[in-house]
Amino acid sequence: MSTSEGKWDQAFRWVEATMGGRITRQERQGRSRPAWFIDVDVGAKTVPLYWRGYRGDLVGDQPPIYSSLEREAKLLQILEGAGVPVPHVYGFCQDPMGILMECAPGRPDFHHIADEEEREAIAHHFMEVLALTHSIDSDAFTSIGMVRPTTPEEQALSDLNVHEEAYRRLVTGPVPLVEFALRWLHRNVPQRARRTVLVQGDTGPGNFLCQNGRVTAVLDWELAHLGDPMYDLALIRGRDLCTPFGDLRKRFQLYSELSGDPIDLEALRYYSVRGMLLTPMSLAPVIQSPVPWGDMPEFLSWYLLYSRATVECLAEAIGIELGPVSLPEPVPTPRSPMFDVVLENLRDEHLPQIDDGYCAYRMRSTIRLVEHLRLSEQLGPAIDALELDDLATFLGHRPRSLAQGDAELQQLVLESGPERDAELVRYFCRRVTREEALLKPAMEEMATSTLSPIA
Repeated sequence: MSTSEGKWDQAFRWVEATMGGRITRQERQGRSRPAWFIDVDVGAKTVPLYWRGYRGDLVGDQPPIYSSLEREAKLLQILEGAGVPVPHVYGFCQDPMGILMECAPGRPDFHHIADEEEREAIAHHFMEVLALTHSIDSDAFTSIGMVRPTTPEEQALSDLNVHEEAYRRLVTGPVPLVEFALRWLHRNVPQRARRTVLVQGDTGPGNFLCQNGRVTAVLDWELAHLGDPMYDLALIRGRDLCTPFGDLRKRFQLYSELSGDPIDLEALRYYSVRGMLLTPMSLAPVIQSPVPWGDMPEFLSWYLLYSRATVECLAEAIGIELGPVSLPEPVPTPRSPMFDVVLENLRDEHLPQIDDGYCAYRMRSTIRLVEHLRLSEQLGPAIDALELDDLATFLGHRPRSLAQGDAELQQLVLESGPERDAELVRYFCRRVTREEALLKPAMEEMATSTLSPIA
């Protein structure tokens, strides 16, 4: 279609034809993916639906980072048939691409449930659901095109090559941390393969709905593939950063009892690095080439939070301690008050006047971005100077610019062996901590997220 409005008109006509009814409500969800809550009157009843659209291209056409939506729809149907609580699929639309599914009941914010007993019941049920998912015969998934790994290396790396290929195709400059972590993962593959299961690929709190002490629907299967069950546990650890899930040691012990699988801590540490790395690897191209329609403060927050988590998991796997990082104080400039004026106008004057949920979400995103720019104006020069000084310790000279320093550091990473792992991990800790300091006001709850222990 030639316009966004025309495209969605076409989608809504398809929804009405598929359901044999009339749309009475259509509300776009406040997120970067095109997603809609839709009510359709069918006869004497109203059916609540959810349209899960194609994620779209932030920096150009980029499949196959994510599984096709069509395969995801087929996967949901298999899971529903096996008793896994997932939304019922009503149909798949080719143009514009999207899955039309049940709008399942429940809330996504597990960590905001006040009643501790209810949270524990939900967490227990989720681990039961995960064990059930992992018990499904993998033949059910190879029938829709998923590939079963045949060696320990294939199982450990599974779909990493897909993400790595997309990263290399889209990234426009050096990303030394990602290159270091990728080399480490390839060098440290667990040598013992475990049973092969369906790995959701983005598993845990925030990606399920819950109600009355039960999980009502597990959501978001676009990264699903066949692999090691320890990877799903590591991914729960990743989601726990943004949506705290309680004592993960207790959760994983319960999973072990339910599934009959002992927890392999060495493998879990390895997969923790893998799971945390996916976010900075997939977002690096977007950070390097920002797009106006993306939620850039959210992307930056995810990028830095999971970069820090990648570093912390590397330190954990290698067996080293990470020391404190000294940070300078912001220094206001003559331009600083102008940022305050803009923020006050946006937050107090414009935002309260916005009734549309999606437009309000976009305004809040803009406010977060201005908060980041305000602090960067006051603190950025000192942070950049510290970074150049730190790079000099590796390179033997102070780079003329951060871009030059990154290029030389990446080359050093590519030429170094495991003997420099500890030194580089400690450096990356300092670097990410400094970068987070510039974004802290815009990170909201993520600014205080910490990695949960697993042993």
